[in-house]
Amino acid sequence: MKILLRQGLAGCFALLAIVFFSCLALADDLDSIPIDPQATVLCAEQTVVAPANGAVGSPVSVTSRAFVSIDFAVQPGKQVTLVVLSSAQKQQMDAGQPIEGRPRVRAPIDGVASQSITVDPGEYYVAILNADAQPVSITYRVSARAF
Repeated sequence: MKILLRQGLAGCFALLAIVFFSCLALADDLDSIPIDPQATVLCAEQTVVAPANGAVGSPVSVTSRAFVSIDFAVQPGKQVTLVVLSSAQKQQMDAGQPIEGRPRVRAPIDGVASQSITVDPGEYYVAILNADAQPVSITYRVSARAF
């Protein structure tokens, strides 16, 4: 009985590992999206897995009025939502409160592309929301060009 239980658990862990690592491998890279030579990279390219019905993200700090570009590659056949929040909105969200005002961006994203916005100096949070019942792999980076 113990042997069957151990084999069953080992099989479950192996299956979870295969699903997790295959999900990581499915997001494309960002080689097809050039970075503006005058831009500063605020968040280096990284591949993350947004959990089922969950979110991932990164804080970014912008020191002057700037064009901020969020380049992304979403796992083929999947769609997620890109959201950019002010630091105050992020604090409200973390506290379980409704956020005041509109996010800087709230847009469905898929494929390999870029989303750009104009922001004032400040602290922001770039979030990727996954409403799917399965984890989704996303590669992204954030850069800013002052103007």
